[in-house]
Amino acid sequence: MQERGHSFVLAFHDGKVSVHGEDQHRNLKRAKEIADLTSRFAHLVPYSVNLTFIVDDQPAVCVCF
Repeated sequence: MQERGHSFVLAFHDGKVSVHGEDQHRNLKRAKEIADLTSRFAHLVPYSVNLTFIVDDQPAVCVCF
């Protein structure tokens, strides 16, 4: 899912959250707002986690362990 076009990724690592993806998707207002919201509890995430969001608002779920 992270390699898919039309997406951006929120990466939680060491208590911080960062946004990854193509420039036009990474810099979307939605991506910045979600990163800001989740940064408030990023320090509570005990391990590295990536959350992939599709910019088209289409439903898609992929859970990988």
